Amino acid sequence: MTSDEIETLRKEVLNISRDKFAQMLGVTSKTVYRWERDESSPQGIALQSLLKLKDITDDKKGREAILTALSSVGGAAAAGALIGVLAGGSFLSGIAGVAGVAITPVGAPLAIGGGVAFVLYKALKKIFEQDTQQE
Repeated sequence: MTSDEIETLRKEVLNISRDKFAQMLGVTSKTVYRWERDESSPQGIALQSLLKLKDITDDKKGREAILTALSSVGGAAAAGALIGVLAGGSFLSGIAGVAGVAITPVGAPLAIGGGVAFVLYKALKKIFEQDTQQE
């Protein structure tokens, strides 16, 4: 992803602070700053997470689910976990944490608190209800 794409995703699509965006991706806000200024590029899991997030937010329902998670009590942790779930993973292959966001490799154990799990449930329920209404 280019620096412009990253900045557009954070500012225009999600309308969130650099700190919240960084927390959601499991990196520091300084890292996001460097990406946006084209001083460095996302690598490895961070790049995979950004690409998943872009794919998810390209879809209206996916974008709404991420925004719902971000506005919840779980905030960035819930949104991070939702990225993993909506990208075809599970809670065990997602992105989340209770004390802070930590990106985990696919299949690695993942700690997820009840509050974050409830937020994910509500966001996913909203998506599936909309699907059912459209059919």
